[in-house]
Amino acid sequence: DVLNDPEIKEQLSSLKLSSNNYSGIVDILHASVMKSVEKRLTAIEQRLTAIEQNQENMAFEMNKRERHSRQFNLRFVGIDEQEHSSQAIVALAQKVGLTEITENDIEISHRLGPGKPGYNRVVIARFHSRVKRRSLLIKRKEVKQSSAVVIYEDLTKVDKHLLDELRYRLAEDDRKYAFTRNGRVMYKYEDKKVGFIDSYDNIDYFLQ
Repeated sequence: DVLNDPEIKEQLSSLKLSSNNYSGIVDILHASVMKSVEKRLTAIEQRLTAIEQNQENMAFEMNKRERHSRQFNLRFVGIDEQEHSSQAIVALAQKVGLTEITENDIEISHRLGPGKPGYNRVVIARFHSRVKRRSLLIKRKEVKQSSAVVIYEDLTKVDKHLLDELRYRLAEDDRKYAFTRNGRVMYKYEDKKVGFIDSYDNIDYFLQ
C-alpha cells in the first residue's frame, strides 16, 4: 500500500509542515505509484522470460527425443506406386551392392498420404538396425544414379523447417553446405568447419 510506505509518509509529513501544496502531494504519490508499477512490471517480465526459456527447453528436448526415434527411418522418393515398398527398397539396396539387406531388416514400410493418379507417393521405412539403415543412406548417390530414387533422412518437423530456412537464406551455389547427419541439420562454413543448427538463432549466428 502506497500510503503505508514509510518513505512516502515521511515525504508527505515534510510537505505538510512546509506548506499546503496539494500539487506536491500529487507528485509524490504519482512518483510512488509509478515506482511500484515499474517494480511489478519488471517482476512480470522476469517471470515471462523464465516461462519462455522453460518452454524453449521443453521444445528442444521433445524434438531431440523425436529425432532419436526417427534415426531408424529413411524416406524414399520415386519408388513406383505399383511396387511393394519393402521389396522395392531391398531391390535398390541389392542394385548398389548391399546384398546383406533383406526384407527382414525392414520393420515396416508404407506410403505417405492419399494416392493420386500418376503420382508416386513418398515411402517411409523403419529399419531394425541403424547400421543397415546407415549403409543404405551412404549409398544414396549410387541409388539415385542407378534408379532415380532419392533417399532422405526422416527429419522431425522442426528440423525440416530449419533445413528449409537455412537453404532458403543461402545462395544457390552454397546450398550444398546445408545437410543432415543422424537427423541433425548441419552447416559447413569457413575453413570446412561444421556447425549444428538447432534453432533459428543458430542460422542467424552462422549467416550474420
